Amino acid sequence: MASFDLCHGMPLLGFVRLATAEADVAAIGEELAGQKGLAGSAPSDTAGVVASWACGMVLELLCFVAAFAFIKHFAPKRGRQIGKKVAKQSHLPADGPSASQRPPALQRQLVDPRRLLEELRAADVVMPESVSRAVDACIGAKSFAAQVESAALAERILVDRGVLPSQSTCEKLLMFLAKAENGTGVELVRGMAHAGYELSEGFCRHAMYRCAESHNWNLAETLAAELKHFSALSLPTFKMMMKVYACVGRFDKACDLYSEMASAGVELDAVTYGNLMKFAVKAGRSSMAQELLEKSEGTGCIKTYLWTIRRAGQDGDLAKAIATFRQFQEEKPHVIDGMAYNIILDACSSNKNMTVAREFFDEMAGRGIKRNQVTFNTMIKGFSIVGDVTKIKEMMREMEASGCVPDSASFSCLLGCAAKALDFDEVWAILKDMDARGLPTDSYVVTIMMHAARRTDCVSAAWKALSILDRPTVRICEDAIVFNTVLDACIYRRHLKYLDRALREFSSTSSNVEPTARTWGLLIKACATLGRTEQAMAMWSDMLSREVLPNSVTLGCVIDALVEGRRVDEALALFREWKG
Repeated sequence: MASFDLCHGMPLLGFVRLATAEADVAAIGEELAGQKGLAGSAPSDTAGVVASWACGMVLELLCFVAAFAFIKHFAPKRGRQIGKKVAKQSHLPADGPSASQRPPALQRQLVDPRRLLEELRAADVVMPESVSRAVDACIGAKSFAAQVESAALAERILVDRGVLPSQSTCEKLLMFLAKAENGTGVELVRGMAHAGYELSEGFCRHAMYRCAESHNWNLAETLAAELKHFSALSLPTFKMMMKVYACVGRFDKACDLYSEMASAGVELDAVTYGNLMKFAVKAGRSSMAQELLEKSEGTGCIKTYLWTIRRAGQDGDLAKAIATFRQFQEEKPHVIDGMAYNIILDACSSNKNMTVAREFFDEMAGRGIKRNQVTFNTMIKGFSIVGDVTKIKEMMREMEASGCVPDSASFSCLLGCAAKALDFDEVWAILKDMDARGLPTDSYVVTIMMHAARRTDCVSAAWKALSILDRPTVRICEDAIVFNTVLDACIYRRHLKYLDRALREFSSTSSNVEPTARTWGLLIKACATLGRTEQAMAMWSDMLSREVLPNSVTLGCVIDALVEGRRVDEALALFREWKG
């Protein structure tokens, strides 16, 4: 390593070379010691060596700073000078190559796909290269949303013009169409089949996966139907179709795949049995669920037993739920856990048999299985169904003694039970306890209080129950259920201030309510209660523009609004129109 002279300056390039070399701290220390005449010195001179070593470290840091300054301030300027010189010698523009000289991937980003597609639509003769260029432009759009939108437009134009690009181009386009709204891409797949393009199972599965995310189940079905023309579907493809149907809530169609798999001779694994059991339970196909349970014995699928217990509880067949649980317990005692007990507890609670529920609850403690918050809340829900406030309070005390903290769900059950009995002293005490614990006034609490305000004969208690809407955390338009109960209670009690607030929040852009025919009827009735006939008719027109079919109750509300506004002739004409 070259020696350092601390008394003389070092050229800039020397700093750069030093910055790029690895620092040898020991060597620097020795060299500094040599320069100062400290080499081979006694231990008493150690402080001088250390000081010299520190100077070397500081100098090294200065070298790095100088190198950074050089790279940041001098290198870019020098690079631009060299670039201009090379461009001049090569007869190229100094600011880089033109659009035609850029790589194809970069060219796509500079082309407006909509312009190319519209040119394709208006062209007298469509050339294959024009189609491929337009599709490439769609794929190279600036954002993913723009890619999907351009791909959907490309499909419509290709179908209208009756042209089809190469198979590889079609497959690239389909991958984006799979992320579009339901039904997009179906015509393109049919056109590919008509042209003789053979789709691979791997490609179709990949496209189906994207369809599941976007809920484009019609395209997934079309891909599966076309795939069957070339070969039988494998188990992974059937699983992917089940995923698509599950994402859109079409559990009946997922169940129909079971017979298709049986006809195709596909052997099911434990996971598929469990998923089919879940779909059968959700679709209400009890016979299929029982068949799957019998066939899945020995496969080791835990979900099959759990969904059978859940379905039996929903069907009101508690005896079957208990028998299935005991069978599960006998065959697989090592996997029985808190979740399995929570499911059987829920079956007992839903069927109002809290005696058996308590037996299972105590059995958990006897077997050393931890009872968590879900376990206690399931028991609390059961006691609230049978209306036993005392048992709920006992369970909440036992819950706290075990180390679990009662949450909003626990107190909502207790509040609902007290409100159902119209015990308003208990209701106010529960609300006070919730406030002290810092629990939020959620949608369940608001709904409970609205029902209580609607049912009670005590006007002062009703108005006090409605006053919960004044809390700053309450959102009337959080969902349709809360909004409907608020409108119904305020209309019944003719609370004009809250009705006006509900109408204003519904009209705002922050509303999350998707109004049904019942919601529109309540809105029209609220307008009539406030004496706003014109606003009621505007609500009626808005409902029809959204293609919501009015029922007899909705029609009665709008006629009442017209009569309240002394527009009897219009009410009569509307009645005759819809009666016809």
